[in-house]
Amino acid sequence: IRLKLAKGYSIEELIGSDQFIETLEYTFSLRESWLPYLYQLTWQAHTTGLPILHPTLYFFPDWEPGKEIQDQFLVGPHVLVSPFLQPKGLSRRIHLPPGSWADAQTFEVFDGPCTLTYERNNAILPMFYRQGAIVPSYETNTDGLDRSMIVTFFPDNEIISESNLYDD
Repeated sequence: IRLKLAKGYSIEELIGSDQFIETLEYTFSLRESWLPYLYQLTWQAHTTGLPILHPTLYFFPDWEPGKEIQDQFLVGPHVLVSPFLQPKGLSRRIHLPPGSWADAQTFEVFDGPCTLTYERNNAILPMFYRQGAIVPSYETNTDGLDRSMIVTFFPDNEIISESNLYDD
């Protein structure tokens, strides 16, 4: 792990924080469960030359607020991530682009564009699925080769959603 600390953080305070350990555990668990999705995005990046992570502006070039947003990003075209970046901040504003978005933890649906406020104690890492998303992941309760595949699908009646699952 490589840490780059913003002003206002101390390494001793950060490492001793229960919140830091909880966030680290969550992040590693998310990475492990998202291996099928990340593998799919990596294959697409290899074949198309497009990156895996995108600024909001990439998929929403005509959305004016997107031109100013620098603390959110998309993982592939379908998952918006809005990390908490401020030291000791208890909440953050999240700007959802146009379209329908589902909270990845509660599956509550929001119609964008809109601005939400998320409390740090309710969400470790606020993430939203874009309508039309197909996100394959592994079940996190089992280890090794016995893991079940879970596919999160947020359908859109007006477009055809398509995805490939790469497994070699």
